[in-house]
Amino acid sequence: MSARPAEAIDARPGRTCPLAYRYPPRSLDREPQLVADTLYVVGGLYGNLESLAAIAALAASEKGPVTLAFNGDFHWFDVDDADFEQVTRQVLAHPAIRGNVETELAGEDAGAGCGCAYPADVSDADVSRSNEILERLRATARRAPELRARLGELPMHLTARVGDARIGIVHGDAASLAGWGFAHDRLDEPSHRRWVESAFRDARVDAFASTHTCLPAMRAFDGGVVANNGAAGMPNFAGSRFGLITRIGVRAFV
Repeated sequence: MSARPAEAIDARPGRTCPLAYRYPPRSLDREPQLVADTLYVVGGLYGNLESLAAIAALAASEKGPVTLAFNGDFHWFDVDDADFEQVTRQVLAHPAIRGNVETELAGEDAGAGCGCAYPADVSDADVSRSNEILERLRATARRAPELRARLGELPMHLTARVGDARIGIVHGDAASLAGWGFAHDRLDEPSHRRWVESAFRDARVDAFASTHTCLPAMRAFDGGVVANNGAAGMPNFAGSRFGLITRIGVRAFV
């Protein structure tokens, strides 16, 4: 992530980025853990069981097998015990990484709040609500200790190969689980381009599949493509009521 002066860092819960969230882009330069002809990367499910069912139906309509990979924040609004268990068990039947939500649910340290590392343009009211949601959901997770422990054991990133393309599956960006380096507005900053392109070189991937920001973005750079699905479990566009996933395949969806 782009460095900021120490005095500019907001360490309040919900805005801070714990050091344990960070990793070098080169850590994704490794053999693929997933190999697929069609890959659905599902980020930001946010406990939406209806979205989960719609994704399963979409995968079933494909002509060939589909690999689902969940890249974090699959919990959020599933504060009901039965919903929490159902989401966890269904998601963990597939390859998955933890987002900031799952990371914070697995522990008791309230210092990071929701762990979202919200930037300055997100209101304090939104940050406060997110911290409160996380605390309520953590109470639910405490009542399911076995599932809670499994959340904490999930990795922060995965690698995949689809055809000849190498894919880095992350939650935030190429350097942090809660990074905003793949947010739609950051990707349009000319000064940010150099960092993004260096991440492609270090990770040796052709695409980063990310989420975390709730707003989608897809941008091509020298070295690869950033595909940020925004959210699978919440609307992504004004006037709509559907979420988005990232589909990567050797053939088009028909």
